[in-house]
Amino acid sequence: MIHKCKNCGKEYYGKNEFCSDGLMIVSPSGCIYTFCSFECSNDWLDNHQKDIQEQDWLKWVLIIGGSILMIAGLLILNKKYNWVDSNKLKKILDNTTKVNDIKTGGYFGELKYIIRDGIQNGALAVHHMPSYKAITDAGLLDRGSGSAIIMEKIDHEKTASYGYSLNSIKYQNIQKELLMKGKFDEAFQMDINDLRNIFDPICGNLYNKYEQAINEVKQYINILKTNKRL
Repeated sequence: MIHKCKNCGKEYYGKNEFCSDGLMIVSPSGCIYTFCSFECSNDWLDNHQKDIQEQDWLKWVLIIGGSILMIAGLLILNKKYNWVDSNKLKKILDNTTKVNDIKTGGYFGELKYIIRDGIQNGALAVHHMPSYKAITDAGLLDRGSGSAIIMEKIDHEKTASYGYSLNSIKYQNIQKELLMKGKFDEAFQMDINDLRNIFDPICGNLYNKYEQAINEVKQYINILKTNKRL
């Protein structure tokens, strides 16, 4: 391959693009310079050392500046959409409420841990209120941070937001629209009304059956509001 000396312009032979029979210099910024001789490389470096340093300086300015802009953008989006990290919420909750083995309402991550054995044997489930799809699609909370209650699995499957049927998807989308308008309480109330409308032979309806859990999840929701997460 024919190379051209960066200093004198003389053309000379090289085996390939990155293998010169003369001299090749790679700057810290990744620029490749080829020279026909050691003398030419010294002459050129003496005259262009400042240019190379400026190129490297500009490269790092762009890298650092781009990183700062990306972080700033993520912070702005987090403030706008109230994205919540589950670990961060756990720290908030540890300072405001006691999590114990009889807790039945709170955030999905803790409840799933509490009933891990019940989930494995198929007896229990964790029910998001509002629905998991609604809170995540609206950019409000992640799955683990979502407000929820513990239910028997057979009862969970009766709720309007459960599964992927046309009716459940329609229900989830209504909640999503409410959440995107800042109407969290209205979306939550949809699930309260849903539980009131589901018959239970012993308690009359599922709201009565899970009233303790509902009261506990309301406490968690108040924590979210106090910490400006909703």
